[in-house]
Amino acid sequence: MKKLMVIFAITTSVVFANVIDQTLEQKIERDPQQSVAVIIVLKDRLQCSEIVSEMAISSSAVNFHSTVVQTMKNRAQQTQHWLHSLCATRKFPVQNYKSYWISNMVTMTTSPAAIREIALQPEVKHIFFDKEHKFVQYFEGTPQRSTWGLEKIGSKKVNESGNTGKGVLVAVIDTGVNYLHNDLKDRVINGRDFANNDDDSMDDNGHGTHCAGTVAGTTFGVAPQATILAVKVMAKNGGGTWGNIASGVQYVAEFNQNGQTVDIVSMSLGGPSPIKQVLRDAFDNALVLGIRFAVAAGNSGHFKSTIDAPGDQKDVVTVGATNFRNWIAPFSSRGPVIKYGEPYIKPDIVAPGVDVTSCWIGGTDNTRTISGTSMATPHVAGAMALLLYYQPKTKQSVLLKALEVTAQDLGDSGKDNNFGSGLINLPRAIAKLPTLQQNP
Repeated sequence: MKKLMVIFAITTSVVFANVIDQTLEQKIERDPQQSVAVIIVLKDRLQCSEIVSEMAISSSAVNFHSTVVQTMKNRAQQTQHWLHSLCATRKFPVQNYKSYWISNMVTMTTSPAAIREIALQPEVKHIFFDKEHKFVQYFEGTPQRSTWGLEKIGSKKVNESGNTGKGVLVAVIDTGVNYLHNDLKDRVINGRDFANNDDDSMDDNGHGTHCAGTVAGTTFGVAPQATILAVKVMAKNGGGTWGNIASGVQYVAEFNQNGQTVDIVSMSLGGPSPIKQVLRDAFDNALVLGIRFAVAAGNSGHFKSTIDAPGDQKDVVTVGATNFRNWIAPFSSRGPVIKYGEPYIKPDIVAPGVDVTSCWIGGTDNTRTISGTSMATPHVAGAMALLLYYQPKTKQSVLLKALEVTAQDLGDSGKDNNFGSGLINLPRAIAKLPTLQQNP
């Protein structure tokens, strides 16, 4: 009998080791009575591409977006219902239970005992500690040329031709947006605040407002008449959780206001993430729904392979930062990305990210000059908005190709792990786009 108990204990510990992430295991071992926020990832994957294939629907179909999203929600409910029932039947002490369809996962706060029981269920792949991270970082800048970045990438020239990005919807997933700022007023949709769990996405940090101003500010914006959807996933201190980030991506993926869906997402955030497959599925599914992503490479310095999530995702447009002299910023993270098996080059492109002036919080006209790949990313999101205004419905892969083949090559010949394909040049990219549309 004792031998059987030992074998059972060893088997159980092996199961926990395979399912419960090491950081979470350490957390619950230190305090076995304290409830913990977790991300529960299920084995069955939810993929928009499979739904599109099975249903034989085209992205040009009238109800494409709503049909795919609703089908994904239905499948999520089918694969996750047992977990909700288990929690209710066992009377686990559950708080903040949330189901996701953008990737097959559930977040909740519950006890270590409940976590261990859930980990034994055959449907569960991994359980992670949904700890808070500091997702935003920037550096104080020196005011010099208030709109030098716009001049450097040629967006002012494009705006003067009548292309201002009007009607293009860009979601800024960040610390919120000061939607009362005069540079943005009346062009910001007050979305959702996942940091405080309410419907007011007002920025209390400043970072998200600065990014929104670079995307679409009247004075500082690349696409000065584009519309911003404000999605707050980080608190006043710039901190948040991967559950919040996933919530933000899911929110923009299903957003549909009078038939208007999100065209582009600007994500100037990043950090270390153990939930690699969750992120990959989330971005893949959003891309199938026609959303394009500009994501910061990060500010982890000049050493190679320093790009954190979500900039390490292969199919997003990853952005590094340059200064006025077209030098790579010392803080700009470098590739290659090696954590997903076969290495690939990142960043994809670079844009102005040093001493960038844009909108700020604390009033309706406040500005601030700061630096970071966070500042470079909205330059690219705005550039993508102008490309879309010129050629609506263009896929992200074609937008990126237009930016890459027309970029000013600044590093080693060809695409490299410092500058990517080089500094974006909007007039050239727009001139090239029709050719690429015919031969993607």
